[in-house]
Amino acid sequence: MINLIGLLLIALFAFSGYKRGLVRMLASLLALAIAGLICQPFSGLGAIFLPSSLPKVFAPLGGALVAGIFFFVVLDFLVGIPLKKQAKAREEAGEPKVLPWEAYTGLVFGMVWGLGISVLIFSGIAAIGRAQRAVRRSEAMVSYREKHPGPWGTIMEKDLRQVLEVGPPPEQGEAWAELVENSVFAPVVDKVNPLNEKVEKTLTDLSVVCNDPQLFVLFQAHPKVQQFMSNPIMIGLAQDPQIAESIRAGNYKEVMDHPKISQVAQDPVLRQQLKDLKIDQLLADIREQSYKLPRNATRSRFR
Repeated sequence: MINLIGLLLIALFAFSGYKRGLVRMLASLLALAIAGLICQPFSGLGAIFLPSSLPKVFAPLGGALVAGIFFFVVLDFLVGIPLKKQAKAREEAGEPKVLPWEAYTGLVFGMVWGLGISVLIFSGIAAIGRAQRAVRRSEAMVSYREKHPGPWGTIMEKDLRQVLEVGPPPEQGEAWAELVENSVFAPVVDKVNPLNEKVEKTLTDLSVVCNDPQLFVLFQAHPKVQQFMSNPIMIGLAQDPQIAESIRAGNYKEVMDHPKISQVAQDPVLRQQLKDLKIDQLLADIREQSYKLPRNATRSRFR
């Protein structure tokens, strides 16, 4: 399915490049680049057209995307006006609208453009599916640790499969992500996808830590986390009763919609501090510290 969709997109762009010619395709690319440069200040206007189901923390990004699409359509139309006049003048003079060298180079350029668009689309599909898979696997691991408290070791694959079988069914995005991972586009997608296999594992482990009482205590006590949480904005988040209640209820849509979460996501200083945490190393420290935990501790999952 993914292979067919990708090949159809490449063929469509190649045909468009052949019909429009290299110059017209380059003009469209220029319109796309300009739209990408000027869309950010108009993200607020673009966010008006976003669906309510999208978490508000993603509104600036989604709004910029909507504004960028609008500007691309307008600019592509404007730059096409003189080129259409040129093509019409050629036709009236008995010449082809698109010269042969333009058509064939446009075909090659269209194939490359189609491949790029396909990879971007498939990367988005894979990222969504991997995020859903990470959450589901983390819930299974937390359920496993309720019966096996103590050190945070590696769960045997057969044990994890048993836990996953009795857990919630996979989301539709997971199935699409697997199709992408098994397609001929997978090697290229993996190179550009921000949520690669390593990030997926980090997301899974972080979710386990945040939902496991024993591990979360170690997480809170880590010096890097304490330093990060000393930021006044983070203190406000931790003390906000609405956020705390949403987390306990498992309503993460409400958490993502909270204005304080959006403030954190857009704060450049906090984003840099979050990068400085070096989550992979922090999780490795917590795993190492967990070997000192008693194996027979009685715990209850907090939600």
